[in-house]
Amino acid sequence: MLVAERIHLAQQQYNDLGGTGVPVPLWGQYLNAAQRQVALQRPDASSAITVVRLAPGVLQEIPDDGVRLLDVLRNMGADGATPGTSIQLVDKAALDAANLAWPAGPGATAIDNWAFSDLYPRSFWVSPPVSAVTDVHVEIGYAVSPADVPRILGWAEGVTYAAGELAFYREGAGAAGVIFRSLAADNVGNAPAQSPAWWAEEPLALSLPDIYAGPVVEWMLRMAFLREDEGASTVRAAAFEKSFYQSLGIKTQTDIIISPNNPGKE
Repeated sequence: MLVAERIHLAQQQYNDLGGTGVPVPLWGQYLNAAQRQVALQRPDASSAITVVRLAPGVLQEIPDDGVRLLDVLRNMGADGATPGTSIQLVDKAALDAANLAWPAGPGATAIDNWAFSDLYPRSFWVSPPVSAVTDVHVEIGYAVSPADVPRILGWAEGVTYAAGELAFYREGAGAAGVIFRSLAADNVGNAPAQSPAWWAEEPLALSLPDIYAGPVVEWMLRMAFLREDEGASTVRAAAFEKSFYQSLGIKTQTDIIISPNNPGKE
């Protein structure tokens, strides 16, 4: 899903291919906000599987770039590269009911069970407790915060661009927009499509799968129309917001679908 395509489509539906209504840098901000909103509503839209080293004891945290735990899959040994036994999800209340002292048990080098609470989406518990003297690794699935796209400027004749700056360029009215990266300092007056010595096409992509392209644009348009703060525009913003949620499902429904505690989850 290319960033330039999303900006072009948003401008098209906003009837602003000239870029005079909403500046290109603001469209870029709206796009980043849309990615985060999709990930909030559908954590599985931006998910990853990785191996983590567990902390001694029972309470664990997902990596810093994570939004929500999705699954704990299997043991991966002391070196993090040795596949081991699967790890079973259990109810923490069941662990407590069986033995209130289970968190204080002896340290182990392999995990049998894990537990999760929707109140603490970045945390989970493991049983038996993790050894304090031997490294213990497990493989997890978790929702990752989408990476923001860098700042994108609108290209305009006579404007000077520094080396490395990005510019959204449209060659002719109605043409699809393309993002270019400036190759030199004091880059002024050079149309990107005709100046390969000054500009290189930059095929920036969103970090979300293509299936979420529609909701991303809907949220961008919601924000654009809210910016106008007028009656008719507010109505249109509400319509795009409704379409966004209809595409993804409201948050409470989604949390049920992706929660590790839901036995019917895929």
